[in-house]
This record gives sequence, C-alpha cells and structure tokens, in this order.
Amino acid sequence: KLQNALDLSLRMNPLTPDHHFYIDQGTNARLRIVLIAIGKKLVQAGLLDDPEDVMYLHYNDLRLLMTNPEAIDARTLVSERRDEREEAYQIRPREWVGTATETALAFPYNALWGFPEKFYREPPRKTGEIKGLAASPGVIEGPARHVDSLDEFNQVKEGEILVCRMTNPAWVVLFTKIVGLVTDAGGVTSHPAVVSREFSIPAVVGTSNATERIKTGDRIRVNGSTGVVEVLS
Repeated sequence: KLQNALDLSLRMNPLTPDHHFYIDQGTNARLRIVLIAIGKKLVQAGLLDDPEDVMYLHYNDLRLLMTNPEAIDARTLVSERRDEREEAYQIRPREWVGTATETALAFPYNALWGFPEKFYREPPRKTGEIKGLAASPGVIEGPARHVDSLDEFNQVKEGEILVCRMTNPAWVVLFTKIVGLVTDAGGVTSHPAVVSREFSIPAVVGTSNATERIKTGDRIRVNGSTGVVEVLS
C-alpha cells in the first residue's frame, strides 16, 4: 500500500510545475493577449504611446476610456504608476513583523523559507563570507551574474553563478546555463533548492542579503554543502 502511494506520488510530482505553466501562467498569458489588443486600440486612438502601457491601467480606467476618451489623462496615469512600480521594486520588506518565534514560523516557513534557522545563524567569520542554507551539495567557483527580473535573462552566460532574490518555474530556463545558485530567500524545499538538486548544481539559499553584497562580475565560491558563499574578488 505504501509502495503504491509512493509510486503515485512520484508520477504526480512533475505535474506541479506543469500546472503552474499551463494553468496559472497560461491563464495570465491569455488575459494579456486581450489587454494588449485593447492597448493597441488605445494607441490608435492617440491615448497611449505603447500597447504595453495598458498594463498600468485599472479595469475602471479602461471602462472610462472606452466610454469617454477624455475622462482621464491615460499617459500621465501610466507615467505615475510606472514610477511608483519602480520605486516599490527597490523596497526590501522585512522578513517578518512582530515577535518571531519558532512556533509562529512553523511550516511552511520552516521548510520553505528557512526562517527558524536564521535565529541561530552565527555572523560570518570573514568579511567576504555570506551565510545561507545548504540547499544543493557541491562546491563551485566562478563569475557571478546578478539577475533581478525576467528582462535580464538574456544577459546570463554559460558557466556563471546566478545570484537573485528568488526563483520560480519561469526561471528554470537559466538552470541549463548556470553552474551555481545563490538566493536571498528560500529554504531547503523551496523552488531554487529543489531545482538546483535536480540539475546537480551547488546552491545556497536563504542568505537574506546576497543580492546586496554580490554584483555581476564578482568571482565567488559557492559551497552548497555548508551553506557558505565567499566573495573572492
């Protein structure tokens, strides 16, 4: 009975990322097609400069524009919201608010995000050291590639070590190029940790501040067995 349940679990496991791609992302992609079509009409009407700008408009904004093109200044609205988005993207929120205890930070934080371990993490002994969670075993040394968004994927080169805040299924395409991974967030069962083990590349996750301390071009050493990252030069 246990073996049958295990076999079923192993067969169903690959459906998790597939579900995300075909259902979650697929639904958003179909909605995006409709919105871009609306954006093109607004450009033709002289209300927007780029069809992509429609992404900064709310549902009620679109209703107003469709009924009365002069109801709002869409260009100004898009510009303001784009600036707000860029400003918000630079903000690093606190990892928790209030009194954090192991009980309060139990699953999923324990396994997925590794917060309880951070209570006991000792400060690095060396200035160039960054500590995180050992997510995928092995040691690798190479140039770092700091990536913040999907727009920077084309900059990643073969043999680089990816440094980012977090990964999700959309980032899997990079794992065929990179030789190591370092993330700010995540625990031993988070997406970056699991995928790194699947691709057999060393990974350290849950560092909290790797993206602040490592920049593209830095030579780093990632020890996925101990959870230590060293900035060499």
